[in-house]
Amino acid sequence: MDTIERSIAGGRTVLGSTRAGVVLSAVLGVALTVYTAMSLSGNASRPMTLLPIALLIGATLLVVALNDLETFVLAALAVRSSLDVFRGGSHLGDPSVVLGLLLLGFGALWLLNRRMKLGDAFPTSRLGLAFLVFTGVAMLGILTSAKPGASLVEWSRIASIAVLFLCVEQFVARGAGLGRFLVAIGMAVIVPTAVAACQLVTRQGLHTSGVFSRITGTFAHSNPLAYFAIFTWFLMLATYPVVRGTARRLVLIALVATTALTFFSFTRSAWIVAAIGLLILLLRRRSYTAVVAVCAVLLLGVVAPPIQSRFADLGSASQITGKPANSMSWRFAYWHKSLEIAEPSPIAGVGLRAVSMTTTAAKQPHNDIVRAYVELGIPGLVSYLALLALMIWSSFVAALDAGRRRLGGIERAVTEAALVTAIGIGLLSLVANLMSQVVVMAYAVTILALSSGAYLRRRRIDAERAKA
Repeated sequence: MDTIERSIAGGRTVLGSTRAGVVLSAVLGVALTVYTAMSLSGNASRPMTLLPIALLIGATLLVVALNDLETFVLAALAVRSSLDVFRGGSHLGDPSVVLGLLLLGFGALWLLNRRMKLGDAFPTSRLGLAFLVFTGVAMLGILTSAKPGASLVEWSRIASIAVLFLCVEQFVARGAGLGRFLVAIGMAVIVPTAVAACQLVTRQGLHTSGVFSRITGTFAHSNPLAYFAIFTWFLMLATYPVVRGTARRLVLIALVATTALTFFSFTRSAWIVAAIGLLILLLRRRSYTAVVAVCAVLLLGVVAPPIQSRFADLGSASQITGKPANSMSWRFAYWHKSLEIAEPSPIAGVGLRAVSMTTTAAKQPHNDIVRAYVELGIPGLVSYLALLALMIWSSFVAALDAGRRRLGGIERAVTEAALVTAIGIGLLSLVANLMSQVVVMAYAVTILALSSGAYLRRRRIDAERAKA
């Protein structure tokens, strides 16, 4: 076990230090940005033109994972938002799948080794246990599936999200700095923003939704891009008041970028969640004057032509042809179809990914609560609802604790960001597919884990002081 600990989580690495790993991640991020922008400006195929940089990133991440898991996670966060651009027809050649499997394998091994080494001293949160329980329940979705192979791939996504949360929570609980994770998440904004800017300028690669041309960036669709943007936006918004100098300017750049990504994605649910999160952050900071100003701006924004047009079709349920007039009407109809799939097996569920593999639309239900029930049955529904509830409750408790201690700086900012992120996940779970969407949830659960890990660390220090 000592050998495993040294090779996976040891302090000495072939990179020299964690700082060297972060610098390497920055270099890779900049290289990826430039190469992606150059490649997408031409007519070449994405997978082929971006293959060299994908191989470089993959080889580098493998070396880092073998020597320092924390640096590997930081590098993975920096590049994960850009990897969907490499997607091809094979899972084996998909860099995002490879990265997820590396994280799942090395992360699980590191957690087991740390648990054996620390024993009862292993810091555990209720939210971490909820992630483990839901991941365990999700395994039943493999056994009940008509296509276990496809369900296994889906389960690996859910498991990698849980492992990422647990690893980051442990990193912070044992003393890892919060700032480096903020840097990694901030770097993750660079490539999607660059690609989205190219799409707006060239008018190529946009997703057409009615009369709207929506940016997708490096993502498969506008919606996940928007959800990634708002979670990152929450973190930067909470961090901006507590940093100074160059860091403040960089956070402001990330704020502007994520604001643009959210707006030009034209994702209504993201706009609503962003507004709710902003108001909660201002109320938590007791910025009541700012709350009034923001409410006034929001009211003015509602009557702005682009926003008004985006919400205008919600008043109609269907078109003359009988098709749904808007995505909300489509969702209601699709939820009904999804629930019908569960009728043969309402208790145990019909297996992971069953909805997308059964319906003619070949899509997930766009409601994670419906999906948990249909695919995982009653145990899946209960465990997923418990997970959502604990996300919000744990983040709320951590934010209250930070306020009671009068904490400032990045630690206070992270707790505030985690609270609105948890609420955002809960709201979006009603209309979106987040349960196994690693490219979005990787950043959301990292923010939650930073807050939870900092809370566990404060509790440990209190206990040590009490013993002393």
